[in-house]
Amino acid sequence: MDRYVELWQRFLCFCYRIIGDQQTYGVEFLDEQIRVIWDLKTSLELGVIHNDTLDEKVFPLKNLSNQKIEALSVSFLKHSDFALQKSSLIYFCGILGFNIQLHQWLDPSPYTQTLAGLQFCIRVILLEHALPSVQRDGFRDVHPTPLERFRRIHVQYLVEGEEYPFNYIHKLLNYGMQASKNCTTRSRIRWSTDNQMLFWVGRNLY
Repeated sequence: MDRYVELWQRFLCFCYRIIGDQQTYGVEFLDEQIRVIWDLKTSLELGVIHNDTLDEKVFPLKNLSNQKIEALSVSFLKHSDFALQKSSLIYFCGILGFNIQLHQWLDPSPYTQTLAGLQFCIRVILLEHALPSVQRDGFRDVHPTPLERFRRIHVQYLVEGEEYPFNYIHKLLNYGMQASKNCTTRSRIRWSTDNQMLFWVGRNLY
């Protein structure tokens, strides 16, 4: 669970650091995403934002469907493939698939674990967006029902064949799982060049 949460934290930090240099790195954001990220960046650097306000801008802690501005995380998940700007989340998936130390793309097996983590985050965020936990005590004898409210989100943003990031990640995950069946995983043990030290998953053993 901690590793999955860390993936989304890394994505948010990536967006935070890249804002203002999008053209340099080829990253694109929707206009509203740019506005919210700049607002967050300015407020954080000036120290004038409360933690509750920060959380509300980033995560769907309450139902914002009747407001003009959605939580930033939800905006990333509702980024259409047909928008003029390409999805920054899909761009980030490509970054996660590259091994910086070895200067090569990851094998399917470890990469699918990363994609599964992102997919988990997407499902949790959109569930909270559809059915905010702070309102669930009042979900009795209401219309639309909680199931109807969730289906409206699920049928559009959490299925294959739609033009949103979940579709890309889910299909890539399925492809990676199929490809990994014919691959052998990289050894977790290796020796140093002088054969004096043993490494286990990148950590040296004395």
